[in-house]
This record gives sequence, structure tokens and C-alpha cells, in this order.
Amino acid sequence: FSVELTQAQVDYKWFFRKPDGLGITLHGTADLHTDKELTLEGQIRAADTVVDTELFIEKSEGGWNLHRALMAADTADIATVSRCLRLPYMSRGGAILDASYEWVRDSAEPKAWRSMFECRLDELRLLPTGLDTPHEFKDIQLRLALTRGQPSTGEMWLHASSAVMPPFGEQWFNPVQCPPELIDRFPPLPRDWVLHLDAERLAAPPWEGRDFSGAVFFTEAEMAVPAFEALVGEGRVNGKYVLNRAENTVETAFAWEQIPATPLLKHLKFPDVLDGTATGDITYSMDRDDPHTQTGQGRFEVINGRFNGDYLLAQFREQLEQSAGMLPPSLKFDRLASLVSFENDVVTTQDAELVAEGIRITGDGSYVTGGEMDYDIRLAISPDTAERIPALRDNFALQGYRLANRNLELEFRVEGPTLRPRSELASLPAPSITFVSGALETTSDVMRVLDLPRKILVDVFKMGAGIVGARRAPEDTGK
Repeated sequence: FSVELTQAQVDYKWFFRKPDGLGITLHGTADLHTDKELTLEGQIRAADTVVDTELFIEKSEGGWNLHRALMAADTADIATVSRCLRLPYMSRGGAILDASYEWVRDSAEPKAWRSMFECRLDELRLLPTGLDTPHEFKDIQLRLALTRGQPSTGEMWLHASSAVMPPFGEQWFNPVQCPPELIDRFPPLPRDWVLHLDAERLAAPPWEGRDFSGAVFFTEAEMAVPAFEALVGEGRVNGKYVLNRAENTVETAFAWEQIPATPLLKHLKFPDVLDGTATGDITYSMDRDDPHTQTGQGRFEVINGRFNGDYLLAQFREQLEQSAGMLPPSLKFDRLASLVSFENDVVTTQDAELVAEGIRITGDGSYVTGGEMDYDIRLAISPDTAERIPALRDNFALQGYRLANRNLELEFRVEGPTLRPRSELASLPAPSITFVSGALETTSDVMRVLDLPRKILVDVFKMGAGIVGARRAPEDTGK
């Protein structure tokens, strides 16, 4: 037989449509055996693509039914294939290599079947319709398995040497579903999906990682990422995400270990306030219809870090113009850490600690997102460091601390609006080694000197709470 289909439109299910004008020819042989079995063997040619095809058809009481189909192509053109697919994506790339497709009907359940498609691609660029940022993959191995039965399932495995995804916060995918105008012809079939992605290198701004692996499950009841992990910098990240569709609630766990702090801050849309090596974890749950129902807890630690001098100068320009000596001599810090818990809009910070050369700040307290804060802060400064801060040097007997081998210790109460809190001394050190003559009259000057470190600490607290999701509702992770 030989068939010319160039001027014909060919539809198969809702997702495949060969438009008229696209040249396709079929030729081969048909073998009818015992009036109940029919075998078709031949080739399908479309442009430069040649598909070797075998169809096994059996006769039953209901008529002739396809029992098995086998197709294979050494190469296929992505542009030609994409013209025949009704999918909400524009695709570009090189060649499809070593493609094979097998479809088999279940003999016991005539309406049930299974299929497997496999291929390699040198490169692929997918742009979701209506969106601006594509997905780009290189050196791809793809497998797609579909079944119809109880339940009907779909599972895809994609391994790439490199993958570049849209930035976090942008929409990543369009739903693959039957167009409304075709639903009467092709009634929707509920299908549980699993997508597996492995990439030797993965970039999804602001993240860049290696050896990424993860999976996504889609069912009518939930969407879940049961586990994902990747190497980032010299460390790693891992986590999971579960969305309950009926209740519209999410549960999330995320952990990071010895990764650069910069991509973490950018992901959370925080300013470039510091860099360093970050470790921590977070678990939380939330009703997506009401972001104020967010509850959870976590911890974070940044070591061997440095505050961004330009950011601090911009934030505290007024104070620095009055006295540049207020800024500590070094913006480096050894450790910044805290335990954080949150419920609704209330963020509680426990065992917070900032350690830098000659300075140790600890604190506990809470604040309401965009509202009031209430913190107890303890500040310990070595005598040598205090000597470089004029108000401390002029008003405290620092030599007494040196002889006693003690740090200057002050306690503060910080409360009020988060952006403009009030602070006061909660207690003073022992007078016997603390004050020089007239120092009690200059306590307000000491307060102003310590105002800058206090503001730095407040912003650090806010940043730390934000790292574990306290300041904003999470984006839809399905993006």
C-alpha cells in the first residue's frame, strides 16, 4: 500500500494534529492471517523524518482493534514534530535521536493499555505559550510511560547534562490539557503524573547547582515534591513540598548546609546585606487562602561572613555622617545564628547570636510582621574594641576591664515599631570598674553609639526570620 496525506488533516486524540499542507506519506505491506490477525509494516515519511512502523491488529466481537504498535526512528526533526502537537509550548532544538515508541493493549481489560516513548535530544528549548522565559536543556535522555486503567498514570524521566530554568517567582509551566473546543470529542481522562528530573548542572536564578535530582507528583488530591536535592557551592540543599488541593494547604521542609548566603537572600528578595556560608533548615505549613495561618520553626547560621558596607552606609547614612567612628572597625563577623519560630504574624527569635572581632551580641524576643517588636539584647565588647569607640572610651574605665580580664557588658530593651523601635538600657555594669567621673550624665551618648549595632542586629533578626519564610507567603512551588 501507499498513501499520500499531504493535503489531509490527521487527528489522533486531542494532542496530535497533522495540519494539511505538511507532507506525509505512508507505504508498506499488509498481511491478513486467518481473517482475525492483521499486520501492517512500513514507513512513515514526514519531511526528513523516517519512522519504521509495525501495527498488530486483532479482530474481536467489537470489530478490529489495535493490539500492539511499534515505531522507531534514527532521527526526527523537532520542528516537524512540534507542528503536529497541540501543546501549550513552543519548542526549538536540534534532532531527536534513537526514538522508539511501543503501545500495547491489555488482553484482560480491552480498554486498558500501556505505552513507552524513549529518545535522546542534543538540545531542547521549550517556551510556555504566553510566557517570556524558556526552559533550555542539553544532552537529554527522555522516557515517557503512559497507562490507561485504574488508575491511569503518566510518568516521565528527563536527564540532562545541563538545564536552565526560569527564575524563581516566575510561572514555569502551562497546564497540559484538552482545549475546551475539543472536550466533547475527547472527554478528559484523569491521570496521576510523576515527573523525574536529573541534571548534572542546573540554573534557576538566583540558584546554580550541580547533581540535581527531584520528582513531582500530580494527582487530583495533591501535588507533591517528596524529595529534591542538589549541590550548591561547596554545600548542598534538599527539601520537600506537599500541596493538598482540597484544603489548599501546603507543608514544606527545606534544609541547606554550607551554601553561599547570597542566592538564599536573593531567592527571598532580601537586600544584599551580607555574605558568608549558610547552614539551616525550616519546616512550615500554611493555608494558601490565608497566608496569616503560616506556622513553623527553623534555624539558621552564617559563618565567616561580612556585612555589605555599601548597604549599611545607605541604611545608616545619617548616623555615619554624625560620627564615622560609630561603625565597627571591621564589617567581618565570625558567626550569626538564631532559632526562629513563627505563628501567624508573630515571629519569635531565640538564642540569637552575632559574634565578631571583640563583640558578641545575643538576644531573644519577638516581633509582629510589619508591626511591633519586643527584644532583650545583651552586648559584650572587649576592652580593646571598646577603646576604638569614642563614647565608650571616654565614659567607661576600660583599664579596669583589662585588669579584671572582663568584657564590657550592657543589656538593652528594644521595643516599638519594627522599622523605628525604641531602645533603653535595661541594666548597667558594676560602677566600681565601669564609670569615669561624670559618666552617668553621658549615658545618652553611649546609647547613641550603641544605636548602630542595635539597628544592624534588628535588620539581621528580620533577615534571619525571613530566611525561614516569616515575612512573606511562599510562591506556588508548582511554578
